[in-house]
Amino acid sequence: MIYIGVDPGKEGGIVCLTETGGLFKTEKMPKVGKEYDLSVILSLFDVPPPEEAIVFIEEMITIPGQGSKSNATIGFGHGMLYMAFVANKVPFRVVRPQTWQKDVGVAKKLKGKARKDALVSKANQRWPDIGKHSGICDAALIADWGRRNEMRLE
Repeated sequence: MIYIGVDPGKEGGIVCLTETGGLFKTEKMPKVGKEYDLSVILSLFDVPPPEEAIVFIEEMITIPGQGSKSNATIGFGHGMLYMAFVANKVPFRVVRPQTWQKDVGVAKKLKGKARKDALVSKANQRWPDIGKHSGICDAALIADWGRRNEMRLE
């Protein structure tokens, strides 16, 4: 089984983990300029056979006070990713950020950059070669959360 974690923001990432939690593949969210690269994203989820993979995507929430363009971009990104999963027949589950971040052990009181730095640090403790890109680190932690939770259900 391949466990795929997705941080769906434009600065997000996509990470594949093995059954034992080893890093298999890491990608920054594909973009052309400042926009999502739809064809590359679609191809990333063309995993043969799809029944041997599962995607865990972070639920995106709109933030009160953000502009309508920003909220529309969030909605577009989520819908586009869902379509890539469906088109490739890859099962997916949506996880709230609070759920996986609590499980990782990042304090709820941390906000903004301090929270991102703590998550990057947690990912680097687990996978020393993962780097400092917060989208990739988040995606790896999301995939690992999914992997551990799926194993509990079996």
